[in-house]
Amino acid sequence: MAAVTTTPAPAGDSSSSPDEPPKKTLRSYIWDADSHLKSPQERRLLLKLDLAILIIGCFGFFMKFLDQTNMISAYISGMREDLSMLGNEYTYATTTYTVGYAIMQIPSTLIVQKIPPSIWLGAMEVGWGIWTFAQAGLSSSSQLYAFRFLVGLFEASFSPVVLYVIGGWYTKTELAKRTTLFQITAPLGAAFSGYLQAAVYEKLDGRNGLAGWRWLYIICGLMTVPVGIATFFFFPDTPYKKKPWFLTEEEHAIALRRVQNVGIAPPAKITWRTFTRILGRWRIYAFVFGYVLYGCSSLAGGFFGIWLKSEGFSVVDSNVIPSGTWLISGFLSLTWGYLSDITKSSFAWAHEVCRDDNEERAIVASGMNGMSYAILAWLPIIIFPQTMAPDFRYGFPASFGLLIVAVIGAGIAGVSAAAYLLKEGLSVTVFERSSVGGGIWHFDERIPADLQYPNQRPSLGDYQVSQRGEFGSLTPPPESSAGYPDSDPDIELRFAPPGPCYAGLKNNIPTSVLVSSLGPWPEGTEQKISQELAERYIRGLATLHGVTAVTRVHTRVDEVKASPDGGGWEVRTVSLEKRHGAARLRERLWHFDLVVVATGHYCTPRIPGFVGLKEWKAAFPDRIIHSKQYRRPQRFQGQNVLIIGAGVSSSDICRELVGIANKVYQSVRGGAYDTPIHMLPESTIRVGPIEEFQPPIPGQILLKDGQILQDIHAVVLATGYITSYPFLSHLHSDNTALDEADENILITSDGEMVHNLHKDIFYIPNPTLAFIGVPYHAAAFTLFGFQAQVLARVFAGKARLPSRAEMVEEYKKKVEEKGRGRSFHSLAGHGAEVGYVREIVEWVNRDGEALGEPKVEAHAEEWVKEYEEFKTRITEECCPDGHTPEPLSP
Repeated sequence: MAAVTTTPAPAGDSSSSPDEPPKKTLRSYIWDADSHLKSPQERRLLLKLDLAILIIGCFGFFMKFLDQTNMISAYISGMREDLSMLGNEYTYATTTYTVGYAIMQIPSTLIVQKIPPSIWLGAMEVGWGIWTFAQAGLSSSSQLYAFRFLVGLFEASFSPVVLYVIGGWYTKTELAKRTTLFQITAPLGAAFSGYLQAAVYEKLDGRNGLAGWRWLYIICGLMTVPVGIATFFFFPDTPYKKKPWFLTEEEHAIALRRVQNVGIAPPAKITWRTFTRILGRWRIYAFVFGYVLYGCSSLAGGFFGIWLKSEGFSVVDSNVIPSGTWLISGFLSLTWGYLSDITKSSFAWAHEVCRDDNEERAIVASGMNGMSYAILAWLPIIIFPQTMAPDFRYGFPASFGLLIVAVIGAGIAGVSAAAYLLKEGLSVTVFERSSVGGGIWHFDERIPADLQYPNQRPSLGDYQVSQRGEFGSLTPPPESSAGYPDSDPDIELRFAPPGPCYAGLKNNIPTSVLVSSLGPWPEGTEQKISQELAERYIRGLATLHGVTAVTRVHTRVDEVKASPDGGGWEVRTVSLEKRHGAARLRERLWHFDLVVVATGHYCTPRIPGFVGLKEWKAAFPDRIIHSKQYRRPQRFQGQNVLIIGAGVSSSDICRELVGIANKVYQSVRGGAYDTPIHMLPESTIRVGPIEEFQPPIPGQILLKDGQILQDIHAVVLATGYITSYPFLSHLHSDNTALDEADENILITSDGEMVHNLHKDIFYIPNPTLAFIGVPYHAAAFTLFGFQAQVLARVFAGKARLPSRAEMVEEYKKKVEEKGRGRSFHSLAGHGAEVGYVREIVEWVNRDGEALGEPKVEAHAEEWVKEYEEFKTRITEECCPDGHTPEPLSP
């Protein structure tokens, strides 16, 4: 291959001594790296070529992309509504454009072998300008399809022909930079489309009775046609053909010597042998395949504005924000172009590789574009159908190469899951129904509403699930309060009932043990802390690991169902939108590949069915509450209070009522996990289980041992919680007994356990649905971190699940060993939690080792030692007689 040479300086040029190399000038640094080696005549030639080719090429390509991308700007600025576009009609319109664009790619570079590029491109550009202008008069989707096809057909020639001409004039040290300057006008044009539409929408919308999007097409058409006319006069042919009028004979001769010296082949007659020669080489296949991948990866940008509009962004913002991606693309392209020329590498690879064959260079360049657009003609119909807007469950993941995951809940379980999924490179969205994350550690003074007395259907949960379409999507949200109902002070309370956190809540496992693998507690944190510090810790971890950025608060999940086509999950959410002092609810349907449930245990209170309790509650609703509704002890000042239950929350409330309530009774059933009586305040009176509530209030309560409690003013049901996932109601069976669950049911009538989970994480019938935080009686923060790491490895394809038959067999074996019910998920036994973690970690590490993945480390020895010492100490303090206390929860 001949080296790049330059025209020798003519005799008499004494700009440098024959013994000294020419010195670099400023031009050499900012334009051509070898400019100081070129003669004045050659530099003058390049200046003329740059002015003609780059100015015409860049302005034309700018207008081409402006006119190509202005449809998305028009669509989100009113065209959809004005043309009553439904279903996938937007996608079909992009497809008709792409079809027209694809079919003219290769023919265009063959046509300019016969017709001068200036004439052909000028005619094409004027043509697409006219059809762009004509779109201002659209009245139907059918007209849009026809006009977009014609715009694509006329635009198709511009890029391949200009690149073909550029590749015919410039040498290796000049080509990349100029190719890049031409190419970056594409993202600049796309970016400008957003800014232009934003300005048009603000200034011209409604002017002379025309909508803003119609003015956009008028302005774009008027901008395009003059550039097309200029092309007729200034754009040159290749140097082997007719001399451009603006070059002298000497300059044309210099141009010919330059391209001959670097091996750029002259045009030859096109025959069938031309095509067999080209198709018999590797070049066309390699370059076309690579460019198709590039085109597919950038497809998502055209749908970004639709997503923004669905998120409630204004018309102006939905047009302007996507321009940022185009501007970044332009900057990086320019950077690589400059580096390519400076280092003499081949950024403009196809033109360099094919420069020894003029026809191959033309066909490869146009084939890259043509095949890319041929694929893009049908691909959006499959992965970006408008019926999947705005999240495009196939399109965005296919473009970015990501699996998309929904995580339900932003407590420590959800934060752990999301953080490790993000670390594995998955796309994550976290849904949190309340206004902030933090889970059960977030204190809310408001009291959740009462539920049904007693519980009868676990599938109902603690909120009223909406019906599909009840809160139909409004896009975008109104920019004034006009679209919102009158302010309802209780709407947020009903939408997201507050959790069980009370003002005096503290952890009962020391922070040195109750610690997340995502990060340590702040230095100086005490072993026992307030709920405020615990919440701050969780939210700090969420921010540190990028979870906060992907969390959608005030967004409740009302339904999760497998997609009808079997490709992932449909997730229906309802969002609480607040603006101008008013609020409304808005429904949205999402599509995810994977779903993680991390809603915890403490959502749906267990309301027992004691005789007479329902009547007491109906007569005096404020006197009977569940511990989830307990906030502060002051409400029980001077009262006789009965607390039913002997768990952690019951004992805490007993202690808080000392010195405030008149009398405090604690009713227990005598279970194995009852808190020992010596741990209660001396003033607390422990009694047996309830037989019947007898009217009135203050009234009497009959115990099973025949004892009667008199003058009870208030009752606190510290009776725990049932497991409930109302958004998975189709996997509940409210009429099925615990021991009758089949291989598909998640929750039975008792709400005591989650059936059919592998390792207490993966739903066996469809493991793309998973759960974090199901086990009881463990150091939650620590355990959830291990579960999340295992989950993330499996979802990222770095660990393999057993077959369904193997998972079912293992699950049945565990049922035989532990029985069904609450104890099935308990890790209370000696070494149970450590053993469980070791088991799941060893499983994923076996597969990870084969892939070269770093090991997931199980509990550190120091942690295990401290945890065991803590449990031993608690057992000795609580039960000196050897009685087993209630396993601790955080």
